[in-house]
Amino acid sequence: MQGAVPAWSAGAEELRFLAYNDFGGDLFQARMSFMDLPKRVRNVRCSDCSSCAIRCPNGVMVRDRLIRAQELLA
Repeated sequence: MQGAVPAWSAGAEELRFLAYNDFGGDLFQARMSFMDLPKRVRNVRCSDCSSCAIRCPNGVMVRDRLIRAQELLA
């Protein structure tokens, strides 16, 4: 991936938590894991930013997935 998630973000973790729901069918575990993140990280909303530092060479829409994770799990 080009770029990187900012240090104050937990993008990789949020995507993993979203996978708990999407692929494991465990919304409860996804939300509990998200709630374990520090509040300053939980309050980050990718929808507040018009661009994303990450460009996946495999075409994964990282920003869209993070927005979905933040909306579903917050």
